[in-house]
Amino acid sequence: MSRIKKTIEKKGEGKKKTIVIADDSDSDFVPQNNLLSDTIFRNFANIPFAVIENRKNGNCFFEAALDSAKHWLPTHHTLRDSRFFSNTHGSRRPKEDATTVRQHIANYIRAHTSNTPMTRMLRDHYRRSLKIIQKDKEWATTDEMHIFADVFNVLIILNSMPDGGSWTCIVPQGQEIDEMDHFIILRNLGTARNIHDPQGVAGIHYVALTPAGNINNIQLGPHAPYIEGLRPAMRHEI
Repeated sequence: MSRIKKTIEKKGEGKKKTIVIADDSDSDFVPQNNLLSDTIFRNFANIPFAVIENRKNGNCFFEAALDSAKHWLPTHHTLRDSRFFSNTHGSRRPKEDATTVRQHIANYIRAHTSNTPMTRMLRDHYRRSLKIIQKDKEWATTDEMHIFADVFNVLIILNSMPDGGSWTCIVPQGQEIDEMDHFIILRNLGTARNIHDPQGVAGIHYVALTPAGNINNIQLGPHAPYIEGLRPAMRHEI
């Protein structure tokens, strides 16, 4: 069993918070704690969510990220740039969108490994991810999700099934969770197989979570992160 841990130190408090993410090879691991409980995202579990399903074909993480970005990120963010991505979502999203995201990340990895001093172990880590990123319909693992967060400087908030009450997150390198304004919200639905290749390799299936109701009525706290359309007056403590 493999797990990825990320330690975050809050400025001025001398506290460190470790975010634990299950590796995709560990399909039975479901975190039992709400690791957002001590952050500005602590009340997100109160938001009524709707699921946007995608093709479940190995590109699900990338399609789910774009679907979520459409609802949670500001219009100027790269993941909502109409020059790169379509305005449709879910199973109707053009397959070219996932290809574009993969190419963008692959270009970042090539440039980063060429121009940035790093250990051999880290360079090998990037090279392994590059092989996955470059292959269409190859299931993304948490390694690629961490790189995604770094490339687009976006916090990835993860809700896990089957209990639905477990929350984890992936923070961009060098960032602090309580200072993140831009985020996407995904749900881990557990192990699945490519619907077009049921005999192929299984992976973790991700879908986008979007608001199912009026989030203006949800009390998110005075320092709640950016949510497009949320009235500032409603950002108050419980």
